[in-house]
Amino acid sequence: MLDIRKQDRRILKTKRQLWSALVSLLQKTDWQDINVRMICDEANIARSSFYSHFDNKTTLLDYGFSQTVQEVETQINQTPKIEGQFVTIAWLVSHITQNFTFFKNINNSSASQTIFIKFKVTVQKMLHQEIIAAGHKCSFSEVAFIVGGCFSTIQLWIADDCNKTSNELIRLLNHLSSQIISIRGSISL
Repeated sequence: MLDIRKQDRRILKTKRQLWSALVSLLQKTDWQDINVRMICDEANIARSSFYSHFDNKTTLLDYGFSQTVQEVETQINQTPKIEGQFVTIAWLVSHITQNFTFFKNINNSSASQTIFIKFKVTVQKMLHQEIIAAGHKCSFSEVAFIVGGCFSTIQLWIADDCNKTSNELIRLLNHLSSQIISIRGSISL
């Protein structure tokens, strides 16, 4: 009899390998040019295995984003709450710093914008959950506004050759986000 836990670990390992392969390809290849064969070659996994778990590269992308949300939620839950400091923002800057080439080149392609939009919505969900968990009232639209501002500031930071350290950027984004949340609490929307 096959041990289900071993099977689950193998499935999880395969999915992680495919996700890592996609992330690796995105560092050097535009989204529209990536296909399932390339992902499988990069992961050294058969295409039949790919299709056992995902319908296409977009469902793999969605899987990766959902895994990211779970990882950040775990960080949020394990990190002591400090007023005005958001784990999501620290994670975002760290993630962009680690994948700098991809984020720097993302503006060069309309196909990559599709990924960027999905990523932005994922960040909005994570920050919204964190803000609500901290006891603040904030609608998803208001969080979308905050995240839009964060991404605009990050794009300026990238365009300005990262003239601030990532820690300085995190402090700035936390400060601006906190200001918006506190203003939101003092006015009726």
